[in-house]
This record gives sequence, structure tokens and C-alpha cells, in this order.
Amino acid sequence: METNLKNLPESNLSIHLSYPLIEDNDDITFTTENGTVYSVYFTDGSGYLPEAPFSSLLLMFGFERKHRVRNPAGSDPRILSTIIYALHLAFQREANLIILYVCSQANDLQKKRSLLFEEVYQQFKAGYTKVDYSEGDSFFCSAIFRDDNPYSQDIKESIKKFIQDK
Repeated sequence: METNLKNLPESNLSIHLSYPLIEDNDDITFTTENGTVYSVYFTDGSGYLPEAPFSSLLLMFGFERKHRVRNPAGSDPRILSTIIYALHLAFQREANLIILYVCSQANDLQKKRSLLFEEVYQQFKAGYTKVDYSEGDSFFCSAIFRDDNPYSQDIKESIKKFIQDK
């Protein structure tokens, strides 16, 4: 099923430039103008905080390039806009979601991934809270949830305790 943008109340200009999303069960993909294919995914995160009253609302978030086609024109800002759009759709479907993003340590690029996720957040932060946790330069994790999430304080405390107890 293809998802297109339709009068999102939370939208900003960058979202209007997103690529169409193809949703197939839990898999969300999009293809850039030059043919590069990306996957945006949300997986069950309840196992991280199984005792938390909000554990059923925890989703792990990620995105990856599935097929790369070199782009001689440089970077494509629509990729980031499309990822932001996918996040908006997730929050539209369940307002009290807690999205967790743990930066992969592959290729020792976790700090760069953390900065990229900060850029994603900065483009849609109005009405949302982002909590960051890190351990030196090796581990970076963020949680995003709506400002009006009824578990707001519990989320901050529970995630912080989980990271500290690792």
C-alpha cells in the first residue's frame, strides 16, 4: 500500500518533499529519484523495559539503505524528509508511542548517526520531547515521545535507569 501526504496537522515544509512510502506489513520502503531504495522500520521495543507500564508502547526505530545507486548530484534532502514523514505517521497511528533509536556501532559511525538523528528531531520537534543517553563515544541512544504523553516522567526515569544499569 502506498502512503501519500494528506493534510498532516503536524506537518512542516520539509515533509511535503517526501518520497511516497510503500508499506508492506512491518516493512516501509521508499525509492529515491535515482533508484536508491531505503527501508524505515519500527520493531517491538518492549523487551528493553518489560516492567514499565508503557512497555507495549515502545518501538525501536531504524532506517537503512537497501540498494544504492550513486547520485552524482550529491546528497538528497528528500531522504531525510521521508524518514521524518514515516515518524509522523507512526505517531499519528498511536499518539503515546515512545520511539527508541539506538545508534549502530557498525563502522565506528555511532556518533555520526547520533548527529543525524538529532537533525531528524530538529525538523519535527514542536510538540515532542527527545531524551538522549550516551556512554562516552561508543554508545548513543535517544527516545522521542509527544510532550503530552501520560508516561512522560516515567519514560525519562526508566530509560535513564536502564542505560545506567547496563
